[in-house]
Amino acid sequence: MIIFTGVMLVLGGLVLAACGSNASSVGASNLHPGPSSSGRSATIVISNFQFIPDQVVVHQGEEIIVHNEDSVGHTLTANNGSFGTGVISPGHTVHFIIHDKPGTYPFLCRIHQFMTGTIVVVK
Repeated sequence: MIIFTGVMLVLGGLVLAACGSNASSVGASNLHPGPSSSGRSATIVISNFQFIPDQVVVHQGEEIIVHNEDSVGHTLTANNGSFGTGVISPGHTVHFIIHDKPGTYPFLCRIHQFMTGTIVVVK
């Protein structure tokens, strides 16, 4: 029983560490950190396990800023896997530029899959 409890404590610590890890880069090749060539940006705030707003409209090449105000890590990942931020630690911000073709891109948090939203890319 003592060994089992110790293993559970170690595993629990690993899970918490993974949720709190800092990801300053994005996980897909069509997302590029850095300033937008258009100078425009859209901001998504993660708060109370929600994306606010849960739908944004951006132009191709426009910067998207994602700030996590929650006390746990989150991701912003396209349902089709075409883009993703990796884990954004509490209090951290990720900037990326979306180069997907015009269309509607549903996304979610891979850690908390009830958290969903949509990015609409226009020309």
